[in-house]
Amino acid sequence: MPRAIEVTKYEYGERHQIVLDHIQAVREILFINDVDPDEVYGEVNPEITPNSSY
Repeated sequence: MPRAIEVTKYEYGERHQIVLDHIQAVREILFINDVDPDEVYGEVNPEITPNSSY
């Protein structure tokens, strides 16, 4: 899942707003389940996540 700041009209074309809406929906569901979306980013995209996030 891309971060919202990474979603641009240039990269995603006309569907960039749909992608932003999907990102927001996923973040809300994670928050409802007491999961910090920023903490699980590496679990969603392990191949592009640095070894340490601090």
